[in-house]
Amino acid sequence: MRRSPLAAALAAVTVAVLAACAPAGAETGPTGSGGATSEPTLTTITDEVGRQVEVEIPVQRVATAQQYPAEFVRAVGAGDRLVGVDRTTVAPEYDGYWPGVQTDTFTGETQEQLNYDAIVALDPDVLLLNSNGAYEEAATKLEPFGIKVIVATAWDPEKFVANITLLGRLFGTETQATKILDTYQKYADLLTERLEGVEPKTVYFENTEPDTTAVPGSGWDGIITAGGGKNIFGDIVFGEGEHTQGNVHQTPVDPAEVVARDPEYVIRIGVDGVTFGYVPPSRDALVKLHDELVARPGWSNLAAVKDDHVIVLNAFPLNGAAKQVGALFVAKWLHPELFEDLDPDQALREWVEVFQGAPFVPSEQYVQVGSAS
Repeated sequence: MRRSPLAAALAAVTVAVLAACAPAGAETGPTGSGGATSEPTLTTITDEVGRQVEVEIPVQRVATAQQYPAEFVRAVGAGDRLVGVDRTTVAPEYDGYWPGVQTDTFTGETQEQLNYDAIVALDPDVLLLNSNGAYEEAATKLEPFGIKVIVATAWDPEKFVANITLLGRLFGTETQATKILDTYQKYADLLTERLEGVEPKTVYFENTEPDTTAVPGSGWDGIITAGGGKNIFGDIVFGEGEHTQGNVHQTPVDPAEVVARDPEYVIRIGVDGVTFGYVPPSRDALVKLHDELVARPGWSNLAAVKDDHVIVLNAFPLNGAAKQVGALFVAKWLHPELFEDLDPDQALREWVEVFQGAPFVPSEQYVQVGSAS
């Protein structure tokens, strides 16, 4: 059992990066103090994809696309400096999740469909994007306006430590960033300790659409491994052979292969076409999806169905802290005997209440574990 993404990353980078980041401002809670207190300093930073970006820190105005980067900005105490988000961030399924954040000015439809005129009008110092967003195009389009583009993928558990640290430096909120890392390091240590030498459970992970899975390179694959599982499609290398459709998060697979590989657990995210969202799905929708899954041809013979180990959910509980929270839920589902004293809702509550400043909704409202009977 390898170390969890957070534990491995912390050991590799935290000391080195934090040592280079002298505190540059004050922060209070998830939205920040309203502005850093130190004089701005022109600094060259290296972002996640190795780009050298010269930027004045602490950053005072930031724009994002997709909900993950917006969460990271708010978590490190700079939510009051967020001047624009994309429309997916404030979709109806996120109603009520963004107190303290300006959510009526938009950077575009999605992280791949940016509106550059709107971004220029917002006049951010920095546009923060995931690595699967249109960052190269954005950097070219926004350079004439002095708007810097920084890549910090906020959905990838492998990048959690480096990118929280980077944002703490950018906003001068290193103390708050360290609090986040300390909070989730304790959970990473727990997983590493208890799963050492434990035989992983086999998992079929289905992402939103039938016969569509996540493969190595996706954060979903990462939390399966970190939670003591083995992805039954972990042997797929996206982009090679027949696996060129979709992406690492949503790779089509042969339904007969799911049956042949006979997973011990099935985890399906996406209910009624909605994968994410703070607003929970209805219980009826969760039960209906569960029953549709177990009724698929050949599934009655799956170990997961025989043992009532089919789990369906809206993915919100798994997403917290770049899916660090998700690894805890996976571990609890796959190895309940090892984690009787672990309450993943506590980690979820910390992310939502402490670091996002939003009302907490218990995970049971998002999840159906096993049959309803």
